[in-house]
Amino acid sequence: MTPQYLAGFIDGEGSLGIYRHNELSIQIAQINRRVLDQIQSQYGGRVLIIRSRQNKKGHIHQYYLSRRNQVKIMIEDILPYLIVKKQEAEIVLKFINTYTTHYGRDKGPNMKYKQDERNSLAKQLKELKQGVT
Repeated sequence: MTPQYLAGFIDGEGSLGIYRHNELSIQIAQINRRVLDQIQSQYGGRVLIIRSRQNKKGHIHQYYLSRRNQVKIMIEDILPYLIVKKQEAEIVLKFINTYTTHYGRDKGPNMKYKQDERNSLAKQLKELKQGVT
């Protein structure tokens, strides 16, 4: 799958988020699981059935990617091609880059500053998604 195709897919069907406790994710919901499986094989993550539908189309599947290093790789691959969610992706990438270690266990005098920066970025993303900015 090309980064251009994935960027268009995320622009139309995806969601980028920063949640409580500094958790982040990229999510895509689809009836057809095949494309989500391709994304999973390329970037990792999970494909889940999120609810059953009472019609001929079957289940709704959701791709979910939450590991910081995997999210960073995906965003860096697709960022040049995003249109609708470009600002959201840039904020998520800034958020990821505030971490100095893979496990996110910041210590020392910069710890409070980094957490304040993360909180600010999470707030920016939320406001952008709500159309506040």
